[in-house]
Amino acid sequence: MTVRPAVAAVIAAVVIAALSACGAVTPTPEPTDPSATSSPAPGGPGLAPSDGGVYSLLPATHPHVQLTCPVISAVHYDAAAIPAADVDGAYVCTAEPWTPAPDGTPQLVQYVDRVAKEDVVALLTAYAVPDAEPTDDPCDMALRDPLIVWLHVGDRITPVFAPRDGCGAPSDAADAAYHAVQLQRLLVAREKERDD
Repeated sequence: MTVRPAVAAVIAAVVIAALSACGAVTPTPEPTDPSATSSPAPGGPGLAPSDGGVYSLLPATHPHVQLTCPVISAVHYDAAAIPAADVDGAYVCTAEPWTPAPDGTPQLVQYVDRVAKEDVVALLTAYAVPDAEPTDDPCDMALRDPLIVWLHVGDRITPVFAPRDGCGAPSDAADAAYHAVQLQRLLVAREKERDD
């Protein structure tokens, strides 16, 4: 699904506002799951990440989605650390607003899609490119999804983001590779925000 940058910015603002308006939420303790290769988002699933790491514009936080795509900060893909041939599975997990419940409670619909095995090498080749040097030219200030892909290698899960252009957006080559992969839908989950 393609979302225009302006629409993505509005969606992100609405969801972040909804999450912050949910009242006091007791922080979730950090999971002891040894499969995560970076730190969980502050406060755990269900809260907008705030540590400055790289996360999806709309983090998918449903517990079933978290089994495949935990809310942990994404890293730049390193082909030496995770050779494409070692990847057991690559997954794309996304979220988008869903029609509110009759009580008007904000909701998200979330998806888990598996990248076709034959597309993993091409995708990771595009992701292995270093980020571009920041440009001094003017940049569009629209929010861009970092195009995160969760890599599973044995019991380890590593989310990786697309290499960035000089403005901090995904590079054209990485964007093209991300949108060229075949995806198999594995899960659709709906999650309603609740006051705890």
